[in-house]
Amino acid sequence: MVGFNRRFAPQVQKMKALLDSVQTPKSFVMTVNAGEVPLHHWTQDAQVGGGRIIGEGCHFIDLFALLSWVSITGVQGTMLGAAPG
Repeated sequence: MVGFNRRFAPQVQKMKALLDSVQTPKSFVMTVNAGEVPLHHWTQDAQVGGGRIIGEGCHFIDLFALLSWVSITGVQGTMLGAAPG
């Protein structure tokens, strides 16, 4: 079970109310400062923690699904300022 809690935040409910009247396609951009997780941390293990998309990113994807009321057709992520290797 996953608790998609962001959708219940008062600010998100306000955004949803404002966006519900917009009938044109929507595009969302979100910048997240989630901090670094060491490569050998358990959350980075695909078998145990699922990685950052499964463990954290899924909450943002759910939030956009709520705000847009359509099926999500694509997701793209980029890490800024990453050290090589």
